[in-house]
This record gives sequence, C-alpha cells and structure tokens, in this order.
Amino acid sequence: MKHIITQFIKEESVQSNEVFGAGHIHDTYKVETTEGNFILQRINTTIFKDVLGVMQNIEQVASHLQQQGDYPMEILSPCYSKEDKSYYQDSDDSYWRMFPFIENTKVYVTIEQPEQAYPIAYAFGTFIGALSDLSSEKLAITLPDFHNGLYRLGQLKNAIPNATPSRLQLAKESLDFILQEEAVFKEVAVLKLPTRIVHNDTKADNILLDKEHLQAKCVIDLDTVMPGTLLSDFGDMVRTCTNSEVEDSDNFSAITMQRPIYEALETGFLDALQDSINPEERSALYLGAKWIILEQAVRFLADFLNNDSYYKTHYPMHNLVRTKNQIMLYRSLIR
Repeated sequence: MKHIITQFIKEESVQSNEVFGAGHIHDTYKVETTEGNFILQRINTTIFKDVLGVMQNIEQVASHLQQQGDYPMEILSPCYSKEDKSYYQDSDDSYWRMFPFIENTKVYVTIEQPEQAYPIAYAFGTFIGALSDLSSEKLAITLPDFHNGLYRLGQLKNAIPNATPSRLQLAKESLDFILQEEAVFKEVAVLKLPTRIVHNDTKADNILLDKEHLQAKCVIDLDTVMPGTLLSDFGDMVRTCTNSEVEDSDNFSAITMQRPIYEALETGFLDALQDSINPEERSALYLGAKWIILEQAVRFLADFLNNDSYYKTHYPMHNLVRTKNQIMLYRSLIR
C-alpha cells in the first residue's frame, strides 16, 4: 500500500491510511498526510474494463468545469502520479487513483424530507447544465448499454431458458408484471431527445453536502459520466430518493413513492436547468422515473435468474426481494 500511495504523494508526508466508506464497487482508502487528506481507490476492472476511458472522462469533465467561472461547487479532480498520469498501474495489473479528500462534508444515504431532496436535485441539475456545452462525442462510453431498457429487457429474457425451475417459479409473478409493462422501454427508445453528458448514478450519497449549511458542495462518483439523456438522471433520483423503504426491504406493503420528495426533486432539477432543458425533456421526466425504476427491477430479476452472478447478495432470495421492492415503487409511482 505504501508503494502505491507514494506514486502520488511524497513518502515523508504520509501519516496513515485506512479503509473508508461503504462503497460496493471500488476498494477505497483515506490517506492522511502532512499536506492534506486524500482518497485512494483501486478501480474495479471487472466492472470498469476501460480504465483509461473512465479516467480521461473524469479529467475532461474536471477541466471543463474549471473553465466555468461561475460553477458553484468544488470539482472532483484527480491527482497525478509521478508519471504524470491520473492513475497508476501496479505490477499486479491493478489500477489505482487518488483524489483530494473534501473536508467538512456529509451525505444523505436516504432522503426523509423534501428539504433534503431539493439541494440534491439542484446539484445534479447544475452539474448537467455546466456540461451542456461540452461535446458528448469527446467522452468514452464507460459502460455500454448501461441505461438501455431494451437491452436490459433482452438480458432478462435471455436468462429465462437457463434459469432453474425453482427460481423461475419464484420469479413468475414479477416476470409477468415486467413483461406486461415492457412498452415503457419502447416508449423511451423512440423519444427524440438531445444527447447530453449526464451523471448516470444520481443517488443522494453522490452529492457531498457542507456539514454546517447542508448545501451541495461537490458531485462525486464520476465513473459513469458519459453521453445519455437527462431522463435517466432524473429517473434514478426518483428511484433512490422517493422510496419510503430501503431497496432491500421486504416490507412490501409499506413501500410508497413519497410525492412531496418527488416534487422537490423535480423543482430542484428544473430550477437548476432552467432554460437549458427543452419542452420535450421536461414533459418526459415522469416517463424517465417509470423507465429507471422498471429497468432496475429488470436488472435485479435477471440477476436472480442467473443465480446472483452480478449483484452482491446476503441470502438466496435477496435479488428477488429487491425486484419486488422496485415493482412496488413503480406501482406507487403510477398511482
């Protein structure tokens, strides 16, 4: 570990390092030094196979935001190694990167009040708006078909013939519902919306908030920043912020889409984007919420039928519970 750290920082300044956070993708450490604190990550190359594309995207986004004289938040910009690269490849072919640690911040893991939702949505909208004049063609597709509902639906259908009879029977009710609603994905696919640079992972805890004032301080986790439509960013905010239960909850009867939080997300998002959002995008926001919630149900169910080969699970029915949870949220959204 010391060898990795000193690719970015002078050895004599390093004081300590420890595992940090609860992320499920990368291995993350906080490094304390006499020159300040930093976040060190080993990039998960099983998921992010194009490491150079990921890092080049982050560099381009950081550079573009730094040129925006009125961008109101701090910018997540990578540290550079001794080789003047934003990453370091070790002898085991692991890829590492480092960012400055942004002090005096907190995150909301769950949203309980509309007042918490507004600054989250405003921050993501501000981030998208500030990138609106950066050509999407300059960024790599770091996860092909990440938010492609028809592709995800195809993965689910391909999982059916190879599923065990017991899992297929357990999944039948959820599968029937998803296939009944699959037209949502076709509706999204035919929309003629502008391609933008979007975040693609708009969970509440991807916004760092100032501890004292609880105002947005920085947009983080930029690995999935790539071309798309803003519907997916709005939809993922609705999916992750409005659910009255956590997405692993099997208390299905208690799951509801909290409308005041939905409205705060919509208001914050639109306030930030203002004139840069066109009428077609504005009118399709609700469809974006339906799309992403149903798409996540599809992904959980496909993984269940594939014997839990993608998502980390803690018990045999975990992915099926997650599927039913998202279906209940989807039903509540429609109501």
